[in-house]
Amino acid sequence: MSASPEAVPNAYGVGLSAYFDVPNLTPITAVEYALKMLKEAGLEPNRYTLDPGHGRRRNKRKRQSRRIYSRPELLEEIRCDDSQDVWLHALQASKEQSIAVMPPHPRSPFQSFIISGIPGLGLDCFQSLIRDVTMVGGLAFAGVIDGGRYISWQRCTDPKYYLKQYGPITGFRVIREECWAPLDPVKLLDVSKNPGRISSVSQLPVFVAADMWLGRAFWKYAPCTKEEVLKERWVEVADTEHYLYVKAYPEPFTRPDGEQGRLQRRLWNVLFHQDCEWPPGSGTIADTST
Repeated sequence: MSASPEAVPNAYGVGLSAYFDVPNLTPITAVEYALKMLKEAGLEPNRYTLDPGHGRRRNKRKRQSRRIYSRPELLEEIRCDDSQDVWLHALQASKEQSIAVMPPHPRSPFQSFIISGIPGLGLDCFQSLIRDVTMVGGLAFAGVIDGGRYISWQRCTDPKYYLKQYGPITGFRVIREECWAPLDPVKLLDVSKNPGRISSVSQLPVFVAADMWLGRAFWKYAPCTKEEVLKERWVEVADTEHYLYVKAYPEPFTRPDGEQGRLQRRLWNVLFHQDCEWPPGSGTIADTST
């Protein structure tokens, strides 16, 4: 039976992963809205660093890879570039916020907007951000993520790292993944049934979260219908013009078992017609709702 790390205090706050069907949320717009959110939360950064590896100005930035930007300098740099992706770190004292915008690619034709969590950043902040970005982007799916251990634990596929950090790998199915020659195939843990995994529906990245926003584009790809979700009385839902907001638990999930595990299983069943299990190899999580 696999070891289950104890839930730890969420020292990293909460984060957000959002995916857009129509890639018209420009990096500058996404960053401006994210910085607006931080300011409204009283967490306005006072300096920034920018990943140098994107856009036509990347060669110039590589020579200045450790450069610290002010807010006006950062926004001007993003405006002047032609890249459709950006990855920056917003810094305030010892606090750090990562903001990334990534364009569609062959494995997932959806634009992504990902923000890591910092202490002091709460759910209300993301509510206002989602309202802003859905006005300009074709939101498909967004969910709140915890800022630390649960994500790493549930999505860890490296057997050696899992053993070191999280405990025995008993019960996991080990899969073999081919690599480009001359590299040998690698062995990975199959996490495709973990409650805290990332999966996909019609190439749309999805997961289940305590708080989710299902955009109008979501219903083109999901196997469920809005009417089916609205019938579920065990979750709170708010139907707005641009998205359906679903709240399933008071705090971001930090466990794959117990009440949290059962809730995650129900969300996978209802939203994506997929199932999950914990511990690995033990069969599905007991669901006491039926």
